[in-house]
Amino acid sequence: MEKIILSWTRYIELLENLTQRLLEVQVTEKFDFILGIGRGGLIPATYLSHMLGLPLVTVMAQAYRDTTQAGFKIGHISTLLEGEFKDKHVLIIDDLVDSAVTLRETIKYVTQTIIEPYRITKYKVAVVIKKTPSTYSPDYFAVEMSSDKWLVHPYEKFNDKEEGGGH
Repeated sequence: MEKIILSWTRYIELLENLTQRLLEVQVTEKFDFILGIGRGGLIPATYLSHMLGLPLVTVMAQAYRDTTQAGFKIGHISTLLEGEFKDKHVLIIDDLVDSAVTLRETIKYVTQTIIEPYRITKYKVAVVIKKTPSTYSPDYFAVEMSSDKWLVHPYEKFNDKEEGGGH
């Protein structure tokens, strides 16, 4: 399968673009915290947490093991004190949306375990890369890619002889 390998330089440019967009909407949106979807979403979520000055909460989810979908796994959300979620506005961050399996399942899980029980008033979704074939449209993204090539982020393991890492 053909691949697009992102450099750190390009990835930081994309994060800066997304940061700028979120700083513009933060005036009206007033996010209270970031929920980063791991594994891939933890790097952009940490970066955005620093740039936006917002606390970070994480949930571990993984829909890919290699270049084929290998099922879906979701883990526990990092803990905050119970009252810290109530009546808040959350910004959910992931690295990209492609098939939308991870994002849909994670939002379903987060809705059932945090949004409804803790009466989160509002949530928005941001990703670094939105792939055009995706059936899910995030609220914010840095770039839209029309390619169906496998995307390898700079923090992922990549070996030409083996399939591994990437989306």
